[in-house]
Amino acid sequence: MTWDYPPAVDGTGQVEIPAGSQVGAKVPVWVDDSGQLTSPPSSGSEVIARVVIEGFGCLVALLLVCAVVAVLRRRVLDRRAEGTWGAAWERVEPVWSGRNQWRPGT
Repeated sequence: MTWDYPPAVDGTGQVEIPAGSQVGAKVPVWVDDSGQLTSPPSSGSEVIARVVIEGFGCLVALLLVCAVVAVLRRRVLDRRAEGTWGAAWERVEPVWSGRNQWRPGT
């Protein structure tokens, strides 16, 4: 089979011809910018499916990043709260339990 793309360049190659084609019948082929045979472009439904799948993948990745950030933030805040609570409890506990009250003979 021969084709003339890009202009002024004759391309040749082997392509599959549909069964029952007559000699000399024209068969559509896809070539790239250099004139080499290539596969046809994706159909509209293939493009839509790819966009949906990649969009869903991006959404899942974004949710995972947000979840990791939320977990790390919670750990930092929990450690800070535990430290603050411990320091406050050291000041309050003796008063609350009555350990700091003066007793005769102590």
